[in-house]
Amino acid sequence: MAEGEARSRSIERHLFREEFAADVLVLTNQVMASGKRPIMVVALSERATTAA
Repeated sequence: MAEGEARSRSIERHLFREEFAADVLVLTNQVMASGKRPIMVVALSERATTAA
């Protein structure tokens, strides 16, 4: 990967329910999974500077 090139990750659709939405209806889960977007790897490694 070239320096400065952004990397992103996303969860595989078939794992979405198990990982993020096990407590919602199947139809709701399908809608949620279809609207998900990848997250930038840097967002997972940055330190928070203040409380949310």
